Amino acid sequence: MSTDRQIEANRLNAQHSTAPSTPEGRAAVRLNGLKYGLYAETLILPGEDPAEFDALLDRLDAEHQPATPTEELFVSQIAMASWRRLRVQRMEAAFYKNKHKDLISKDHRWYIALNDNGRLALIAQHDADYGSKSVLAGFKRYEARLDRSILSATQELRRCRAERRAQDKDQVQRQNQNQTQSPRPSPKIISIETVERPPAPSIPVPEPPPSAPSAVDPAPPTDK
Repeated sequence: MSTDRQIEANRLNAQHSTAPSTPEGRAAVRLNGLKYGLYAETLILPGEDPAEFDALLDRLDAEHQPATPTEELFVSQIAMASWRRLRVQRMEAAFYKNKHKDLISKDHRWYIALNDNGRLALIAQHDADYGSKSVLAGFKRYEARLDRSILSATQELRRCRAERRAQDKDQVQRQNQNQTQSPRPSPKIISIETVERPPAPSIPVPEPPPSAPSAVDPAPPTDK
Protein backbone atom coordinates (compact mmCIF):
# COMPACT_ATOMS: atom_id res chain seq x y z
CA MET A 1 0.00 0.00 0.00
CA SER A 2 1.39 3.39 -0.99
CA THR A 3 2.26 5.78 1.80
CA ASP A 4 1.51 9.49 1.74
CA ARG A 5 5.17 10.20 1.01
CA GLN A 6 5.18 7.86 -2.00
CA ILE A 7 1.96 9.38 -3.34
CA GLU A 8 3.43 12.85 -3.03
CA ALA A 9 6.64 11.73 -4.77
CA ASN A 10 4.65 10.24 -7.64
CA ARG A 11 2.70 13.45 -8.00
CA LEU A 12 5.88 15.51 -8.20
CA ASN A 13 7.39 13.12 -10.74
CA ALA A 14 4.28 13.40 -12.90
CA GLN A 15 4.71 17.16 -12.98
CA HIS A 16 8.17 16.68 -14.46
CA SER A 17 6.94 14.26 -17.14
CA THR A 18 8.48 14.71 -20.58
CA ALA A 19 5.33 13.60 -22.39
CA PRO A 20 4.37 15.95 -25.23
CA SER A 21 1.77 18.55 -24.34
CA THR A 22 1.14 20.20 -27.72
CA PRO A 23 -1.18 18.72 -30.38
CA GLU A 24 1.78 18.39 -32.75
CA GLY A 25 3.82 16.56 -30.14
CA ARG A 26 1.02 14.16 -29.27
CA ALA A 27 0.41 13.47 -32.95
CA ALA A 28 4.08 12.58 -33.43
CA VAL A 29 4.06 9.90 -30.71
CA ARG A 30 0.46 8.68 -30.72
CA LEU A 31 1.33 5.37 -32.43
CA ASN A 32 4.77 4.86 -30.90
CA GLY A 33 3.31 2.11 -28.72
CA LEU A 34 2.75 0.05 -31.85
CA LYS A 35 6.18 0.81 -33.25
CA TYR A 36 8.23 0.13 -30.14
CA GLY A 37 5.93 -1.91 -27.90
CA LEU A 38 4.76 -5.49 -27.80
CA TYR A 39 3.35 -5.34 -31.32
CA ALA A 40 6.78 -4.56 -32.75
CA GLU A 41 8.28 -7.53 -30.89
CA THR A 42 5.66 -10.01 -32.11
CA LEU A 43 4.72 -8.56 -35.48
CA ILE A 44 8.13 -8.11 -37.09
CA LEU A 45 9.54 -11.50 -38.06
CA PRO A 46 13.21 -12.31 -38.77
CA GLY A 47 14.21 -11.01 -42.16
CA GLU A 48 11.62 -8.22 -42.12
CA ASP A 49 12.67 -4.59 -41.90
CA PRO A 50 11.14 -2.69 -38.97
CA ALA A 51 11.74 0.58 -40.84
CA GLU A 52 9.36 -0.56 -43.56
CA PHE A 53 6.64 -1.19 -41.00
CA ASP A 54 7.28 2.22 -39.44
CA ALA A 55 6.92 3.83 -42.86
CA LEU A 56 3.64 1.96 -43.45
CA LEU A 57 2.31 3.06 -40.08
CA ASP A 58 3.33 6.67 -40.70
CA ARG A 59 1.52 6.71 -44.05
CA LEU A 60 -1.67 5.33 -42.52
CA ASP A 61 -1.42 7.76 -39.62
CA ALA A 62 -1.01 10.71 -41.99
CA GLU A 63 -3.96 9.54 -44.08
CA HIS A 64 -6.46 8.91 -41.29
CA GLN A 65 -5.12 11.24 -38.54
CA PRO A 66 -6.73 9.46 -35.57
CA ALA A 67 -7.85 11.82 -32.82
CA THR A 68 -9.08 9.36 -30.16
CA PRO A 69 -7.74 6.12 -28.66
CA THR A 70 -10.45 4.18 -30.49
CA GLU A 71 -9.43 5.68 -33.83
CA GLU A 72 -5.78 4.90 -33.08
CA LEU A 73 -6.77 1.29 -32.39
CA PHE A 74 -8.43 0.95 -35.79
CA VAL A 75 -5.41 2.50 -37.52
CA SER A 76 -3.22 -0.03 -35.71
CA GLN A 77 -5.43 -2.89 -36.90
CA ILE A 78 -5.23 -1.65 -40.48
CA ALA A 79 -1.44 -1.38 -40.23
CA MET A 80 -0.97 -4.87 -38.78
CA ALA A 81 -3.35 -6.54 -41.25
CA SER A 82 -1.70 -4.71 -44.14
CA TRP A 83 1.74 -5.80 -42.94
CA ARG A 84 0.65 -9.43 -42.73
CA ARG A 85 -0.92 -9.18 -46.18
CA LEU A 86 2.38 -7.99 -47.61
CA ARG A 87 4.01 -10.96 -45.90
CA VAL A 88 1.60 -13.38 -47.59
CA GLN A 89 2.48 -11.87 -50.95
CA ARG A 90 6.19 -12.34 -50.25
CA MET A 91 5.55 -15.92 -49.14
CA GLU A 92 3.63 -16.65 -52.33
CA ALA A 93 6.44 -15.26 -54.44
CA ALA A 94 8.96 -17.28 -52.43
CA PHE A 95 6.89 -20.46 -52.97
CA TYR A 96 7.03 -20.05 -56.74
CA LYS A 97 10.76 -19.30 -56.65
CA ASN A 98 11.52 -22.35 -54.53
CA LYS A 99 9.50 -24.63 -56.77
CA HIS A 100 11.18 -23.17 -59.83
CA LYS A 101 14.65 -23.83 -58.42
CA ASP A 102 13.67 -27.37 -57.50
CA LEU A 103 12.39 -28.18 -60.99
CA ILE A 104 15.37 -26.54 -62.68
CA SER A 105 17.80 -28.48 -60.49
CA LYS A 106 16.14 -31.75 -61.53
CA ASP A 107 16.77 -30.86 -65.18
CA HIS A 108 13.23 -31.52 -66.36
CA ARG A 109 13.45 -30.68 -70.05
CA TRP A 110 9.67 -30.39 -70.37
CA TYR A 111 9.77 -27.70 -67.66
CA ILE A 112 12.75 -25.90 -69.13
CA ALA A 113 11.02 -25.70 -72.49
CA LEU A 114 8.16 -23.66 -70.99
CA ASN A 115 8.13 -19.86 -70.84
CA ASP A 116 7.84 -18.00 -67.56
CA ASN A 117 4.02 -17.90 -67.53
CA GLY A 118 3.83 -21.58 -68.38
CA ARG A 119 6.16 -22.46 -65.53
CA LEU A 120 4.06 -20.47 -63.03
CA ALA A 121 0.91 -22.17 -64.27
CA LEU A 122 2.50 -25.58 -63.97
CA ILE A 123 3.64 -24.93 -60.41
CA ALA A 124 0.15 -23.73 -59.46
CA GLN A 125 -1.44 -26.77 -61.09
CA HIS A 126 0.81 -29.19 -59.23
CA ASP A 127 0.07 -27.44 -55.95
CA ALA A 128 -3.69 -27.53 -56.60
CA ASP A 129 -3.49 -31.30 -56.93
CA TYR A 130 -2.89 -31.50 -53.18
CA GLY A 131 -6.46 -30.34 -52.54
CA SER A 132 -6.97 -29.14 -48.98
CA LYS A 133 -3.20 -29.23 -48.44
CA SER A 134 -2.59 -26.76 -51.23
CA VAL A 135 -0.12 -24.11 -50.11
CA LEU A 136 -1.27 -21.47 -52.57
CA ALA A 137 -4.93 -22.02 -51.63
CA GLY A 138 -4.02 -21.48 -47.99
CA PHE A 139 -2.29 -18.23 -48.92
CA LYS A 140 -5.40 -17.06 -50.74
CA ARG A 141 -7.68 -17.85 -47.80
CA TYR A 142 -5.39 -16.02 -45.39
CA GLU A 143 -5.12 -13.07 -47.74
CA ALA A 144 -8.93 -12.87 -48.08
CA ARG A 145 -9.29 -12.91 -44.27
CA LEU A 146 -6.81 -10.05 -43.96
CA ASP A 147 -8.63 -8.08 -46.65
CA ARG A 148 -11.87 -8.39 -44.68
CA SER A 149 -10.08 -7.26 -41.53
CA ILE A 150 -8.68 -4.19 -43.29
CA LEU A 151 -12.06 -3.31 -44.77
CA SER A 152 -13.88 -3.74 -41.45
CA ALA A 153 -11.36 -1.63 -39.52
CA THR A 154 -11.46 1.08 -42.19
CA GLN A 155 -15.24 1.26 -42.11
CA GLU A 156 -15.33 1.40 -38.32
CA LEU A 157 -12.66 4.09 -38.31
CA ARG A 158 -14.65 6.22 -40.74
CA ARG A 159 -17.82 5.71 -38.71
CA CYS A 160 -16.13 6.76 -35.46
CA ARG A 161 -14.60 9.79 -37.13
CA ALA A 162 -17.95 10.83 -38.67
CA GLU A 163 -19.70 10.51 -35.30
CA ARG A 164 -16.99 12.55 -33.59
CA ARG A 165 -17.19 15.30 -36.16
CA ALA A 166 -20.99 15.34 -35.96
CA GLN A 167 -20.83 15.66 -32.18
CA ASP A 168 -18.31 18.49 -32.44
CA LYS A 169 -20.50 20.25 -34.99
CA ASP A 170 -23.62 19.88 -32.82
CA GLN A 171 -21.75 21.22 -29.82
CA VAL A 172 -20.61 24.29 -31.75
CA GLN A 173 -24.14 24.87 -33.05
CA ARG A 174 -25.60 24.63 -29.55
CA GLN A 175 -23.06 27.09 -28.23
CA ASN A 176 -23.83 29.54 -31.02
CA GLN A 177 -27.57 29.09 -30.48
CA ASN A 178 -27.26 29.71 -26.76
CA GLN A 179 -25.27 32.85 -27.39
CA THR A 180 -27.88 34.09 -29.88
CA GLN A 181 -30.92 33.34 -27.74
CA SER A 182 -29.59 34.51 -24.41
CA PRO A 183 -31.44 37.79 -23.54
CA ARG A 184 -29.32 40.79 -22.92
CA PRO A 185 -29.75 42.35 -19.52
CA SER A 186 -32.03 45.41 -19.74
CA PRO A 187 -30.61 48.61 -18.35
CA LYS A 188 -31.88 49.60 -14.95
CA ILE A 189 -34.19 52.58 -14.97
CA ILE A 190 -34.01 54.67 -11.86
CA SER A 191 -37.24 56.57 -11.29
CA ILE A 192 -36.89 59.96 -9.70
CA GLU A 193 -39.94 60.84 -7.65
CA THR A 194 -40.84 64.45 -7.05
CA VAL A 195 -41.18 65.08 -3.39
CA GLU A 196 -43.79 67.72 -2.58
CA ARG A 197 -42.66 69.95 0.17
CA PRO A 198 -45.29 71.17 2.63
CA PRO A 199 -46.10 74.87 2.36
CA ALA A 200 -44.12 77.09 4.63
CA PRO A 201 -46.11 78.25 7.66
CA SER A 202 -47.40 81.80 7.35
CA ILE A 203 -45.89 84.21 9.82
CA PRO A 204 -48.57 86.56 11.27
CA VAL A 205 -47.85 90.21 10.87
CA PRO A 206 -47.91 91.91 14.29
CA GLU A 207 -50.60 94.56 14.72
CA PRO A 208 -49.36 98.03 15.48
CA PRO A 209 -49.63 98.97 19.14
CA PRO A 210 -52.57 101.27 20.12
CA SER A 211 -51.71 104.94 20.16
CA ALA A 212 -51.39 106.42 23.71
CA PRO A 213 -53.58 109.44 24.70
CA SER A 214 -51.79 112.79 24.51
CA ALA A 215 -50.83 114.24 27.91
CA VAL A 216 -51.45 117.82 26.87
CA ASP A 217 -55.11 118.76 26.43
CA PRO A 218 -55.72 120.95 23.50
CA ALA A 219 -56.35 124.59 24.37
CA PRO A 220 -60.03 125.58 24.55
CA PRO A 221 -61.17 127.78 21.85
CA THR A 222 -61.10 131.53 22.67
CA ASP A 223 -63.99 134.00 22.07
CA LYS A 224 -63.19 136.70 19.76
